[in-house]
Amino acid sequence: MPDSPNLCSLEVCTGFQVRDWVFAGIKRGAERRGPRGFPPPDKPRERIKIASDVVEAIKAVTTGCKPWPLVLCGEAGSGKTCAALCMLDHFGGGYTSVGDLCAQINGFWDQGDSANRARLFWNKIEDCYLMVLDELGQRKTTSDARNEVVKKFLDVRIDLPNPVRPTVVISNLTLDEMSCVYPDPIISRLAGGTVVTTSGDRRVIK
Repeated sequence: MPDSPNLCSLEVCTGFQVRDWVFAGIKRGAERRGPRGFPPPDKPRERIKIASDVVEAIKAVTTGCKPWPLVLCGEAGSGKTCAALCMLDHFGGGYTSVGDLCAQINGFWDQGDSANRARLFWNKIEDCYLMVLDELGQRKTTSDARNEVVKKFLDVRIDLPNPVRPTVVISNLTLDEMSCVYPDPIISRLAGGTVVTTSGDRRVIK
């Protein structure tokens, strides 16, 4: 990423040194590349956009002080996606939104050998070291099919007894608001992680 005072890596955001991440069991991006097909969006990473409570939560989950998944929820513009992208810059990993995830799954049914394609797809999700799921609850209503896809994602990433994989879930809704949209199995998986509710639009108006 270009060296600019307006851009930041996760190291800059948290004040951690590289060795602190490695000692915590978190590999750097060069060692943990994301799978093909889950590229992060091309958005600027600006320190001013990231709320301090989000930074503290990132420190806590990456050092093992608090559990995954890291659930960043609350008002738009408070630096949730920006923080997650900084994590991907630093560690490597994959990014998808709920809409893209469902579209990819639905696309398999229009092709031959759909069951095998779906299995390989979920294996890629599982194998990704760090995975970001964005735009949860963007639709105020959802369907059983979309709920199944979201639940499958969470099961693959964080459901015990399998090893919990570093996962970030982002929503503009609070956890209480999400409970009006999604069923209990999804909410309980999110609530079992580290939930941070942000407030205030930190986007810079130009």
